[in-house]
Amino acid sequence: MDALVSTLVLSVGILGLAQLQAHLWVNAGQLYSDDRALHTAADRIECLEFQALTEMTVIDTPETFVTESSENFRVDARTDRMNSEIHNHVDVHWMSRTGDHELSLHTTLSELTRAAHSRWLLASP
Repeated sequence: MDALVSTLVLSVGILGLAQLQAHLWVNAGQLYSDDRALHTAADRIECLEFQALTEMTVIDTPETFVTESSENFRVDARTDRMNSEIHNHVDVHWMSRTGDHELSLHTTLSELTRAAHSRWLLASP
């Protein structure tokens, strides 16, 4: 009888560990998708800033689709000019197992800024 009770307790504990492992696996996948979306948006913001400061065309289309592993990201990028400011907006949309997700990044530059910072020298024309 004692062996039966201890086997039952052990099996419930193992099932709990399996459920915890599955939960951690799903969350790790979600974190990876969020990270890829953030890197995609940051890359697009960088391109928009370079394009605004150097007046070179880096991005031809405002909407693109990026595939990373099993996720498809829709990236919407736009630049608005108001007075002497340049406003860059990047929105990333994607669908995962947990539903729809969206990430937005925005920056503001002054038109008086010129590409004097050394990081702009690394970009290819």
